[in-house]
Amino acid sequence: MTFPEKKLVILATQRSGSTLLCEDLRSYGVFGDPDEHFLLMLRRHAVPDWPQMLRELVDKRAPNGVFAVKLMVNYAQAVDDRLRDSGIVPEQPDPSLFPHIRRFSEGADWIWIRRRDVIRQAVSREMSRQTGVNHAVEQTGPVRYLGRTIKGYTDDYNADAVLDVDAIVTDVESIAMEEAVIARFLDEHALPCRTVWYEDYVSNYMSTLKECAAAFGTTIADRPPERRLVKLSNDKSEHYVRLATEKIKQDIQLDL
Repeated sequence: MTFPEKKLVILATQRSGSTLLCEDLRSYGVFGDPDEHFLLMLRRHAVPDWPQMLRELVDKRAPNGVFAVKLMVNYAQAVDDRLRDSGIVPEQPDPSLFPHIRRFSEGADWIWIRRRDVIRQAVSREMSRQTGVNHAVEQTGPVRYLGRTIKGYTDDYNADAVLDVDAIVTDVESIAMEEAVIARFLDEHALPCRTVWYEDYVSNYMSTLKECAAAFGTTIADRPPERRLVKLSNDKSEHYVRLATEKIKQDIQLDL
């Protein structure tokens, strides 16, 4: 099959702000449909026809020809295996990380969204597990986010949640390992990648979005993106951020 020349791949780890970035990109209509298309394909119970499914996805690219996908590193190996086994990307001897993803994405523009505050990211992961809530929107109406979404957000959604501080610490370690794999993948394949820090993005998102548009030789309307997402973190989240920070601080002290 023929792949689109204009491709956008967004690399991320869970709870890094990738859903917000993808929603913003989607709202302008020139970045394709950045979503976890590969994950949806992997979740099919029947053995999927990956070539046909990818052809259908490619047909949904933006009018300017951009095909976009979001890829979480914790299922990247499964995607790489499917691209190889389905014959979409012919198998070649290659010891590098995710070589078939690399060949499928030839010529892509790469974005890596990540968070500086990994402890808050880890708390967000554990809070999501305990509450079963992944996203929230203020208003009712159709939503298209993966995972459970609250319609009509209230600040007490996590009132009954009791988080395990040790699990949060484990998540901090997991995020570090996942990001090490992303960094290694980019380095091995010498891929130019735009790093978007979530903390910077939320305060200056327009400059990032305009840079992304320029990379594809296009422009976007000089208006804020259309958003429905509501930030989930609240006072309870901050309480566990403090507890986890204290635990990590104690764990890393030298025994003098």
